[in-house]
Amino acid sequence: WELTNDGSTYYNIATAADSYKVSIGDGTNTSYTVNHNLGSRDVLVELYDASSYETVIADITRTDTNNVTVAFTSAPTANDIRVLIRKI
Repeated sequence: WELTNDGSTYYNIATAADSYKVSIGDGTNTSYTVNHNLGSRDVLVELYDASSYETVIADITRTDTNNVTVAFTSAPTANDIRVLIRKI
């Protein structure tokens, strides 16, 4: 928790220890395991296309407390999907 100048408090979710980002895609595989190492299944996962910057929808499975599996219907091109993960 952090204290603001006006005395109110908020939770700072922008710390590096609570987030992870990586690019995935190889033009062949349709499923990727992403090791975020955040120690929780309580994570938000967002994907976007690194070329168009559009949000990408895929199947996300919180495999365990340190990994998510991202599955697509067709294989993304090399490093074209940006994965953003934030522990909440």
